[in-house]
Amino acid sequence: METKKNAPISHSIKYVGGNEGVNLSQENQKKVFGKWKLTNAIFFNDSKKIETKIKINKNVIIKEIGIFETENKIIASKYNTVGTYKFNDLDTLNTVYYVFSITNNKMMMQTPNLFRVVNGNITKDRARVNLFFVKE
Repeated sequence: METKKNAPISHSIKYVGGNEGVNLSQENQKKVFGKWKLTNAIFFNDSKKIETKIKINKNVIIKEIGIFETENKIIASKYNTVGTYKFNDLDTLNTVYYVFSITNNKMMMQTPNLFRVVNGNITKDRARVNLFFVKE
C-alpha cells in the first residue's frame, strides 16, 4: 500500500464535559418554565480567547420534561435534573446545557466546561457554549 506525501493527517477531535448540570429551586422553576425566544448561542474557546456568536431567534416553550418548539415538537429533553437539558440537534458537541442564570425576562444556559480531546488524549484547550433567551 502506497501513502501520499503531504496527505492530511486524520485526527479524532471532540469535546467532553465535566459537570452534569444543576437542579433548579422551586422559585427558579417558576421563572424558567414558559414561553421564551432562544436568541443566540456563543461558543467560547477559553484557551485561545476566541468567541463565536450564532443568531438563532427560535420561539420555544420550556417545561420540566424538555424544551419544545411552539408546535410542541421536542428539541431538548430533560437530562437527570430539573433545569438541565440535552438538545437533539442544536450542535455536535453531544453535551448538556443547564440554566446558569435567570431573571424575570432573560435567561442563560451553558454547557459544563468542555475539555478538548484529540485522538483520545485530553488537551489543555477548554471551551463552553452559552445559550441566551428572552421572555416572550
